Amino acid sequence: MFYTTEITDKTAIFSPEESTHIVKALRKKRGSKICFTDGAGFLYEGEIITANVRLVEIRIINIKSPDAAGLPPIHIIVAPTKNIDRIEWFVEKATEVGVAEISFIVTENSERRILKTDRLKKIAVSAMKQSNQLWLPKINELTTLQTILNKAQSFSGGRFFGYCNDESLRKIKKPIPYNEAISKNIPATILIGPEGDFTENEARKCIEAGFSPVVLTKTRLRTETAALFACWNYAIRHNTDS
Repeated sequence: MFYTTEITDKTAIFSPEESTHIVKALRKKRGSKICFTDGAGFLYEGEIITANVRLVEIRIINIKSPDAAGLPPIHIIVAPTKNIDRIEWFVEKATEVGVAEISFIVTENSERRILKTDRLKKIAVSAMKQSNQLWLPKINELTTLQTILNKAQSFSGGRFFGYCNDESLRKIKKPIPYNEAISKNIPATILIGPEGDFTENEARKCIEAGFSPVVLTKTRLRTETAALFACWNYAIRHNTDS
C-alpha cells in the first residue's frame, strides 16, 4: 500500500521518498499497477506512467469509496510518556487499529513537556500503509489539559477520562466501566493521564468540563497501554453489529 494526497481526477504523484521506495525497493516500472490511499478512506488503483526516484506519476484506473462504517470516531487525548519510544509505539498501534484523532497534553504530573510530532506523523503514515488501513489519523500538537477542557463543548458525542484514584471522586461522579460508557457509532473523546495519573484537582476540572470518569480495567495500565486499550475497545464496538 502506498500513500499520497497529490491527487487529481485522473492522476496522482508521489513524494521523492515514496517514489524511491516504489522504484528502487519494489522495482516498479512504467506500466506497473499499484494501489494507494489518500488517508481519507479512498482506495485507488493506478498504472505508473512516470517512474523515477524523484517522481512517480500514476494514471488513476479505479477508485473505491470509503466503507460506509467509516473510521471509528474516537479522539484519544493522552499525556506523552517520558520514554518517547512508548508513545511512538502507541501511535503506530492506534493507527493500525483505527482512530480518528490523536492529541497530546501536558498535565501537572507530566514527565514530558516537549513533543515533536513530525516523526509521529511519519510513523502513522508507515503504520497505515503496512496494515492496509485506508485512514490516517489527525495528529495534533502538544497542548495543555486546560486548553482541551476550555474547548470541551466542541467535542461531539461522549466525553470520558480514565482515572485510577476513583475513591476521591465517588461522591461527585461515580466512575463507570469504559465498555458500558461507549456506544456504537457515537463519537467519543477520552483523556488518558500521565504515569502519575491526573491530580484530584485536574479530575474535578475534567468533570466540570463535562468529562465522565471511567474505569478501563481492574488492573492498572501504563499510559500508552491504557490509551491503546481505549482505542481497541472502541474500534471493536464500532465494527460489530451490536
